[in-house]
Amino acid sequence: MHHQEWTKEGVYKRLSAQARSEEFKSQFQSLRLREPVLRPHESAELLIGSMRGKGARNFNGNDAILHALISVIQSEPTLRGCGLTLISIVMWPALEHSYYKLLRLSEYIPDLLSEIHWRFMAEVVGYNLAKRSKIAINLQLNLEKRVRESLDEEIRYQDFIGSYSFLEADLDQIFDDPSRDRLDRINEWVESIPAKELRRCARVAQAPTRPLNPDEEGMAEAVARLTEAGLLSQDEARLITDHAVRGIELAEIARERGVSSGVMRIRYHRAKAKLRPFLTGGSDRVTLEPESGVFCGGR
Repeated sequence: MHHQEWTKEGVYKRLSAQARSEEFKSQFQSLRLREPVLRPHESAELLIGSMRGKGARNFNGNDAILHALISVIQSEPTLRGCGLTLISIVMWPALEHSYYKLLRLSEYIPDLLSEIHWRFMAEVVGYNLAKRSKIAINLQLNLEKRVRESLDEEIRYQDFIGSYSFLEADLDQIFDDPSRDRLDRINEWVESIPAKELRRCARVAQAPTRPLNPDEEGMAEAVARLTEAGLLSQDEARLITDHAVRGIELAEIARERGVSSGVMRIRYHRAKAKLRPFLTGGSDRVTLEPESGVFCGGR
């Protein structure tokens, strides 16, 4: 999926396209039959218009509609996609408000709008249906809290990676320079790293490893070359290496970094798209010309 589709405008455009599909319209009629509070609205457009227009201040009525939608989303898997699309469009002004409110965080969360949307959908799926009032504001406040928590986790992760890379690179420099007092230099750098991050670095360094097969070695080498050339960021390189080479599940990587699994999939596939021209066929196999350093094959 192209990166532009995960801008604020791109996400809303995608939601609107889904709402115009025949499948969505059919599922909306099933929603109406299941939930009496939805029956007065003959189409999704009329429902959205009533909740955004003059009826926007009908808080009790809107709470009843939101409660009905969330109930269906949680209990009817076949209608969940329709329900999530509909409630996302209904709540879009609130999501947009949260986006501008949290925009300063986009320096740390590059996919801020997609993070907001995924967190919103997670809040909907996990919403406590015993709460029947102030549903919209509760959903909005909860998702903003989750996004801020994601930011904290993301910053901690980046601090850890920075510490680990810093320590690894400087240790190489120390051992390559026999003229310096190695122990003093090591102590200087170790003392500059927070104790918690240092322990985490040690755990990573001591983690068991397995030999890479030829395809994985090729992938790792390609990622390294692209990173050196500035075509992949360090973060993108780590993500591809962790998932495609080391086999770590994206959900696990997302938990480690503190972001939603949906956003991690977006980041991975965007990074993988940069690598795809250097993949052979449709597989993850990478071929290289050793003498020239030119990547071969691919689409």
